[in-house]
Amino acid sequence: MNGIMLDYILSLFPTHFRPAVKNFLTIYTSVSEIRLRLNLPLSFTARDDNITTALTVTYSDIDYIVAKLTDNNLILYEPLIRLGFIPLKYNIRAGVGGDAFLADGVIKSIRRISYINIRIPFSSVAECDDVIDYIKSKNYRVSLLAVSAPGCGKTTLLRSLSAILSSPPHLRRVSVIDTKRELYCDTVKSGLIDLFSGYPKAEGISIATGYFNPQYIICDELGSSHETEAVCEALNAGVPIIASAHGNDINQVKRRKNIAFLLENNVFDAAVNIHRRDNKYYYDITEI
Repeated sequence: MNGIMLDYILSLFPTHFRPAVKNFLTIYTSVSEIRLRLNLPLSFTARDDNITTALTVTYSDIDYIVAKLTDNNLILYEPLIRLGFIPLKYNIRAGVGGDAFLADGVIKSIRRISYINIRIPFSSVAECDDVIDYIKSKNYRVSLLAVSAPGCGKTTLLRSLSAILSSPPHLRRVSVIDTKRELYCDTVKSGLIDLFSGYPKAEGISIATGYFNPQYIICDELGSSHETEAVCEALNAGVPIIASAHGNDINQVKRRKNIAFLLENNVFDAAVNIHRRDNKYYYDITEI
């Protein structure tokens, strides 16, 4: 983690939390989550270890951090809060939860945010030469489904592929449907990326397909029937897709109705199973 990102993360916390946060982020370079739970200890996740501190999170601590996360404009961020997250700088994302107010089974607002999970990416762009070489060997016409358990590297792979494919020597026109505002890599200065930030996936895919003539569309976490229809439309228009789905392997992913439909209709040419060991990602490519 560079000093700029560290300073930014520290700025989100009340002054009395900052020494502990700085200490943990400096000593444990693999910290991926900082969790705040009302009336419970501040904690960290490093790899698969959960580490608690002696600091108890209070209402005033939560209020301070929420104000920082929302730039003191809670109303502006309320639609995203209802979805459970707030996008931050440097591909950091804060998950938020609490007491939901429902109307007709739909979340209308969160009365009191009581839980915050600040997720820190391991890197903006990871090495994924095996995947890039496979795509190149197929003349950039292959559609891929990235598969892994939550927190095991799907987002990092999608972010890396969007940055690499859109930059020299590949220079593909890449449309990134960044619904949760975590796929775009702002360190890429020469890429041919069209970014659809905050767009619902189905709408973003349709707009990119119809008006931006992409050579690749990249999006995360497919699931709904609307997204399935949009992906099929893109493929019928000749646009390959790189997307992701939660699951330990392709067999588990097939149990989900809409993903199964895409696989049965040969939308994806190959699955990329992701494994992480010692802070490094490994990719197993299996043709479907």
